[in-house]
Amino acid sequence: MTLRLLLLTVVGALLPALVLLPATALADEAPVDVTISIPPGMPGQQVTAQLTALRTGQPAPGLTVVFTWIGPNTEPEGVTTTTTTDDAGTARTDVVLDTQTVVIGRVLDAAGEELGSATAVYGAIVCRCSPVMINARLRARDASGGTDVLTLRSPRAGEDAVVKLLRVRDGVATRIRRTVLGEDGKVTWRVEDHNGRRPTEYFARISATVVSGRDTTKIVAAR
Repeated sequence: MTLRLLLLTVVGALLPALVLLPATALADEAPVDVTISIPPGMPGQQVTAQLTALRTGQPAPGLTVVFTWIGPNTEPEGVTTTTTTDDAGTARTDVVLDTQTVVIGRVLDAAGEELGSATAVYGAIVCRCSPVMINARLRARDASGGTDVLTLRSPRAGEDAVVKLLRVRDGVATRIRRTVLGEDGKVTWRVEDHNGRRPTEYFARISATVVSGRDTTKIVAAR
């Protein structure tokens, strides 16, 4: 009987302390599981990265989240924003995708202590296929007022390629125009002709893009 009474006395002494400890205090001591995701997109596109913070499998609202996203066009330390998890335990930030983008999310308590972190990485899919050959065509014609009109046509695959128009004089080629091809693959230049009745020769060079190869047109002449 003496041992049983002793155990009851000890348990009775500890019980009030356990009862008085708030349940929220116990929950606040649980570790935080952090996950972060970046939605798919293309380089240059703005998307919203999302972080989720859970405690014992339940949403952890009201926690400070520090986001940092880093890419080839950001400063070395990246771009930092601060927000708070909502009732669902989530926090979001907008990022601009680059060929490679890293988003880091750090979850902090009220005292600024880190409770958990996660990192997500986005990498653009680069086409490794053979580039499409452009085979652009340049045509020249005379216009009134001593002006030469040059028209270049190329396939749509040449979109965003840089085109340089060159004039040949005394065997020397000089660049006189520079244009970026649009979606239709067509560009027209009007060039003032200082060559009198003699023909002036022109040709164009097209730069390569991710999907198309470089090209040089045949030499054409306009009087």
